[in-house]
Amino acid sequence: MKKRHLEGKEYYNPNIRILLCRLEVIEHWKYLNLSAPFWRIYANFNKDASITSGKEKYLLEPGKFFLISPDTEYSSDHDNPFEHFYVHFQAGEPYDFCPGKIYSFDISVEEQQLLNTIIEYIKNPPESIRTVSMQLLVLCYTLLARVPQSDLVESWNDRRVIETVNFIEKNMQQKITNETLAEIAGMSQNAFARLFKEQTGMSPQNFLAHKRVTKACMLLRYSKHSIEDVAEMSGFCDRYYFTRVFTNLRNISPAAFRKLNH
Repeated sequence: MKKRHLEGKEYYNPNIRILLCRLEVIEHWKYLNLSAPFWRIYANFNKDASITSGKEKYLLEPGKFFLISPDTEYSSDHDNPFEHFYVHFQAGEPYDFCPGKIYSFDISVEEQQLLNTIIEYIKNPPESIRTVSMQLLVLCYTLLARVPQSDLVESWNDRRVIETVNFIEKNMQQKITNETLAEIAGMSQNAFARLFKEQTGMSPQNFLAHKRVTKACMLLRYSKHSIEDVAEMSGFCDRYYFTRVFTNLRNISPAAFRKLNH
């Protein structure tokens, strides 16, 4: 039998990072905007809870997974207690460029078995988190694989932009000017600014602000640092400027964002 293989090929790694997984009974679930810079998976066991994005309303009915891409603006609406399973995770390109969208997938028999296994781990935590973490990764891989290729936006491909983006991500706490970025790219400031916007859709400073706010979102949601410390750790000069930029980009204050859940 002729062997078939991918030897010599570069295998794709989506770089999935699990942030949170919970199963809980939610008493009250009315939020105007649950947008956040990470992916979410929802699976519900009651019929009445719903989420709305734009003009589209989604009933979180049993037997379905709801996969929500990063920075999707949506609201939730439910007044009665319901059991809610959810996962927050991050993924690498091209899944970090997926447009704001909510996907509804029927749960297959194999996926239901996987979900049951994860829920059993949640209810009866094992000594090691390794096994349940691997099951969660399988769930994330499985659902991301169902996202249509047409919804995926390829990231920038110019080496100069890639180098400056890498610099931004590693040095967000520092003051970063267009002059510094242009020097890294080996270009004049005006030419670099034009190239950067062509590739990313944003000016260098706007891109930097978005990256800093994204980092702040992670710290607000998954750490206990004060808002003052989050501002400093994200590269903002003080809490007041941080609050102004954060609120302008996310339409919610840092303090209010920290209180959001699910």
